[in-house]
Amino acid sequence: MSKLINMPRRDAKWAENSVRRILALGEEHVIISRHAKDRITERGFTRTDLMRALGRGFVMSAPEKTGFPGEWKCKVEYRLKVTEIAA
Repeated sequence: MSKLINMPRRDAKWAENSVRRILALGEEHVIISRHAKDRITERGFTRTDLMRALGRGFVMSAPEKTGFPGEWKCKVEYRLKVTEIAA
């Protein structure tokens, strides 16, 4: 007889907590995909901006499995505060 293994539910909160746990280990533990690197450059952001977004942003939907065992991807949203300076 086979046994069912209860896997934890992979929802947005799980993904958000996972991102924060990885970031807490140090930036060297964060793997940035080629796609993410391209978007960062395209949008004029820095690696520091990315790390801030990962640490303070929100995952708005459940993560998706990738083609690699144990790997998940998610979209983190973070709203930058923009200060307008009138001259």
